[in-house]
Amino acid sequence: MAAPNIVSPATITLKQLSTTVGTAALTLVTCGANKAIKLGTLFAANVHGTNAGDITIRVSDGTATHAVCSTVSVPADASLVVVDRHSPLYLEEGDSVEAIASATGTINVVGSYEEIA
Repeated sequence: MAAPNIVSPATITLKQLSTTVGTAALTLVTCGANKAIKLGTLFAANVHGTNAGDITIRVSDGTATHAVCSTVSVPADASLVVVDRHSPLYLEEGDSVEAIASATGTINVVGSYEEIA
């Protein structure tokens, strides 16, 4: 397990994620071998026209899972900034980010990240 040099990496690949979240834990991104990930933005949008929905975002290192936000209510037709460029999340090899919603089809998650090698 070798962490890349993030000061002078060999490559930085820009990537995007977008999905609809359900009531079971859904992996949004996993950091591969010999890489690091800088999660720069993550938004949760409630696409339901009437009801609020809750979102939980967690980071897992394969052994333990910790909440970034836990059952945060997103009003109908509104969005929540979970991660932005002023407070990015860095993932090491094997780490992942997961999302869980209170109701299937209510919350969409969109984000961007850099895969560093």
